[in-house]
Amino acid sequence: MTVSPAPARTEVHNAARRLGYWIAIVVNAAMIYVVSNLQEWETLPFLTTEFDRLLPVIVLSLVAGVVVNVFYLSDDAPHIKSTGQIVTGVIGLFVAARTWTIFPFDFSTDEFNWETAARVILVVSIIGLALGILVEAARLVRSVGRTR
Repeated sequence: MTVSPAPARTEVHNAARRLGYWIAIVVNAAMIYVVSNLQEWETLPFLTTEFDRLLPVIVLSLVAGVVVNVFYLSDDAPHIKSTGQIVTGVIGLFVAARTWTIFPFDFSTDEFNWETAARVILVVSIIGLALGILVEAARLVRSVGRTR
């Protein structure tokens, strides 16, 4: 009886990463459908009609996520990953900033101060996205320096 060798760790790691990219593509595509229909479905009563002004940038962000993950399927070298993370981070930062300015939510019917909570979450998101962009920029510089 012959025993087949276990797949190399790198092959398993590569397959797991690629599966993750596929999952991200599917989830982002599903989210495009969901956010595009939220107003029509009337499932979130706190969304105002101002959400329609925010929708294009949300969809842009999700499409960027799909595109970046499609690129990762063909090549996910560190410099490509960092570039993709920077691009999606900048778009995400733009979405968060637009959400702050448009603020398409009406929480007036609730006793809890959801508006303050939502704005705190937006500020934390903006700070996190900005830091993430800086970290990825440093990784990009480091990975480009290694390839020379």
